[in-house]
Amino acid sequence: MSDNLSGRRKRGRGRERGGLRGNGRKVETEERKAKELAMTEEEYQETKRKLLRIAVIAETQYNELRKQLKKNKEQEYLEYKALVDRGECPEFLLGKAEADEKLKKKLEINETRYELKMAQIQDEYEAETAINETQHDDQYAYAKDRFITFFEELIEEKTKRQREIGLIMGALLTLPPLPTPTSQRPIFVEDVDPNRRQTRSRSKAMRNEEESSTSK
Repeated sequence: MSDNLSGRRKRGRGRERGGLRGNGRKVETEERKAKELAMTEEEYQETKRKLLRIAVIAETQYNELRKQLKKNKEQEYLEYKALVDRGECPEFLLGKAEADEKLKKKLEINETRYELKMAQIQDEYEAETAINETQHDDQYAYAKDRFITFFEELIEEKTKRQREIGLIMGALLTLPPLPTPTSQRPIFVEDVDPNRRQTRSRSKAMRNEEESSTSK
């Protein structure tokens, strides 16, 4: 309860003070208006001239200050530029040192990245080269095996054909010679039986010969 009462008293005091301040400003405004109304024409003109003079002086001083400030800035710029050209400006040297340090760090980072990238490219190139060499060796070995296999098969086929040709030639050599106009018809073993009996084909041939001889 005591806290609430003290807070109300404080708020009440603030309202009372605000009201007094508002009344005081109102009274001052009314007094100033009363003084302005009580001024004569000459006093008004004199006050106006004073105010205009003060305004002109203030504007002139402002312009002069602006010109002087501009001149000072130009002089500072020329001096700063001269110091920079000579390399003696502390601010320039400090900024240049900071920029050089940042540039150095960035160059180191770029150099590290470049080295890592080149190492990666080198590893990839070596791996690709190794793969290509292995593939080349495998292809060469495969081609060599195929070449050897081809010639082995070719030699085997040649040997087989030689053997077949030898068998055929041997069979042909066992045959009797073919008849010619001046030779008699050969007697084949197949035409004679094991008991020396003439076969039908043989007897037929003999009959034909006998008939031809009798007809003569």
